[in-house]
Amino acid sequence: MLKTRSSSGLLSFALSLGLSACNHVFYFPDNNSYRDVSAYPFLTKVLSIARPSHPPLSAWLMNDGPESKGLILHFHGNAQNLTAHADFSAWLAQAGYTVLIFDYSGYGLTKGKPTQEQLIADSVDVMHWIDANDHWRSKGLPFIIFAQSLGGAVATTTLGENPDLAAKVDLLIVESSFDSYRQVAFQKLKSNPVKWILSPLALGLIADYRNPSDAVKQLAMPKIFVHGNGDEVVPFECGKQLYLAAIPPKEFWEIPFGNHTEAFVPGSPYRQQLLDRIQGLTSSRRN
Repeated sequence: MLKTRSSSGLLSFALSLGLSACNHVFYFPDNNSYRDVSAYPFLTKVLSIARPSHPPLSAWLMNDGPESKGLILHFHGNAQNLTAHADFSAWLAQAGYTVLIFDYSGYGLTKGKPTQEQLIADSVDVMHWIDANDHWRSKGLPFIIFAQSLGGAVATTTLGENPDLAAKVDLLIVESSFDSYRQVAFQKLKSNPVKWILSPLALGLIADYRNPSDAVKQLAMPKIFVHGNGDEVVPFECGKQLYLAAIPPKEFWEIPFGNHTEAFVPGSPYRQQLLDRIQGLTSSRRN
């Protein structure tokens, strides 16, 4: 009997540790302030997007003016909050686009708990807000989604689950993301010298509520997948598999020696390459 209890306790401990480790692969939110809106040379509005069934979503709307070239919705990665990620898309605002970046539940000033299901619900609410406040469509301006790391998985699954919203997107850009929650958790645990023994648990403990590689097969808009072949956070192969699962039209930009979300850092030639690619895009959205 003592042996049974000991084995059961050890298994429970392992499962608990495995679950904790797997959860922390995806969500590292905080409510610290890493950047103030006054740091940017363009107007940035601090928004609280109300919604009926959940707490409001915190968001920044950058460079929304009459000369805007279009709207870019930024799905940020898994750590910190939007104030730490805004610099990844502020250069697009500096280039003349309006950028909306928002915090998922549990991040920054957005209350709640992050889960796969909840982040999809958050994203749907943001896109409905855009529909209700859209003054870009009437000008024929494009709607572009720029999604990084975890944000790429959130964006693809949200759009795959909501074809009416996907039909309104003129271009999807996915950087440093992955094809499967289970597989990326497995890879991360396997690479940890302490937790590698628990890595097989990821295959059972992590549920692909919506598998990105399945969702992306349903997305008909033009897509650009970007991944550094030196990514130490999300394995390059995970991003390549997501691209391979997608249907055309699609492009894959392999960044030589690029680490995680490094394609568009200051001084990178890929900034201009992306601007050239999106220049002249017009809205193809249907009402």
